[in-house]
Amino acid sequence: MRSNLPATQQEYLLRADMTIVSCTDLQGRIRYVNEDFIEASGFTSDELIGQPHNLVRHPDMPAEAFADMWQTLRSGRPWSGLVKNRRKNGDHYWVLANATPLLEGTAVSGYMSVRTQPTRAQVAEAEAAYALFRQGRAGQLAIVQGFVVGTGLRQQLNLAGRWAAQASLGAKFTLLGLGGVATTAAAAAAGATQSLPLAATAATLGLLSLVAGARMAWRLGRALQDCATHLDRYAQGMFDGTVDARGGDALATAMTAMKRLQTRLGFEYVDARRRARESAADAASGAQVAQEVSEAVDRATQGDFSQRIDSSGKGAQHASLCDNFNRLLETVSSTFLEVRATAAQLGSSSAQVSQTSQSLAHSASQQAA
Repeated sequence: MRSNLPATQQEYLLRADMTIVSCTDLQGRIRYVNEDFIEASGFTSDELIGQPHNLVRHPDMPAEAFADMWQTLRSGRPWSGLVKNRRKNGDHYWVLANATPLLEGTAVSGYMSVRTQPTRAQVAEAEAAYALFRQGRAGQLAIVQGFVVGTGLRQQLNLAGRWAAQASLGAKFTLLGLGGVATTAAAAAAGATQSLPLAATAATLGLLSLVAGARMAWRLGRALQDCATHLDRYAQGMFDGTVDARGGDALATAMTAMKRLQTRLGFEYVDARRRARESAADAASGAQVAQEVSEAVDRATQGDFSQRIDSSGKGAQHASLCDNFNRLLETVSSTFLEVRATAAQLGSSSAQVSQTSQSLAHSASQQAA
């Protein structure tokens, strides 16, 4: 793994309104960065475009985090996690990164990442967990889809929980229905035979079905509430936060789509703000150019062609207009000077002709006399 040094361990705190955006190709080479990315990283645009994205990787980030990120993205799923990045001068900044594959039709053409400012609690938690991985003391911990999870014996033996995490909603509801049928059958048999073991079995099956149903209802309600919360935040232009899309059922698929939406809307929102700023700047620049042009024209009509319009700091279109207007003034000024010089020469020639004419008339008068 690439190790960018030196590292000062001096943190650069992001502004709350910063949204750092980048796009890479399939090999992780940078194709696009926004102004906030440039500001946070300390690099220039020319130093970033075309370079591997790990140019900003901090040596404190564990290899497991990036392995998990690439495995998730290459499987077509979005990834979220806390990332510690390195600035050009060796300082660092923490981000909550939301990355997603970019699709052209059904094919992945690259990857997009939108990063926002994390909370200090998130930073502290990630810093402590990542230190364990770097020091080889992570033990029974792993990073899965950006989350630090346990992989110990308890988790491995929890077959029901592992099955529930990956099974479809249809399979879960079918199993729940079978549990209800089995409970009813056991209860009926217990009533007919007055068998305590069958009664206990019916009670156990009923309790398990009740717990499973309650858990499914809770998960469904939580997912719907999370969706509502995220959509409300998106409507307010806030695209931070982590969308939990773990699992293999329809709810996980819906949350995965929500995660993609979060990343894409974050990019579009930032891009729209950039275009709005540029439009406002162009409008202001256009008004300034129209004051300046009017003044230059007024002075030119009075014979003063010395004024020029400064094109620096203006948009490309207005800068081109200023340069063209300045060239026009140069041309008109040059032509005016040539006309004046020609007029002066004509005046001098006219005086000479008049003087010669008078001399000839005088000579003729003398000869006649």
